Amino acid sequence: MAVPMLRYWLIVLCALVFTPEQARSQQSRWVEAGRSDYFTAYVDTQTLRRDEAKVTAWVRYVFFAPIKANTQPYKPFARLPFLPLDTTYSSAMTLEVYNCADLTTATLEMIRYVNADTSGGVVESFSFLPESRATPRAVKPNSTGESVLGYVCSKR
Repeated sequence: MAVPMLRYWLIVLCALVFTPEQARSQQSRWVEAGRSDYFTAYVDTQTLRRDEAKVTAWVRYVFFAPIKANTQPYKPFARLPFLPLDTTYSSAMTLEVYNCADLTTATLEMIRYVNADTSGGVVESFSFLPESRATPRAVKPNSTGESVLGYVCSKR
């Protein structure tokens, strides 16, 4: 009899903490902008900032399986800076500057999280701020990066 009552109160508590409007707001904030064999990329629509040909936005990468540091095929997410070899994480968020004219991107900040929903703590974070420290790199054709670039550059 105690378990059903506990379940009831957990449901009531969740209903009080997260209203349907808040849940919809959080879901609509992060829009899927690309998918690969290894992860889904979501753009935070509330952080999109345009300055002429450049767009800045936070992008969240949710991996289908936890990533072990310094391993392939996750090298772009796993290698810089190097993590201890036994480190694993399930999602990452990057602050990116996309140049819509040159079709390049530069990472300004990266945060790696233990869990896919960014709970469980930060594994590591680093910054290339100010922007002049970030190295622009060409976006590979037919890639998830190209899908994200297309999405953010289409927003006005």
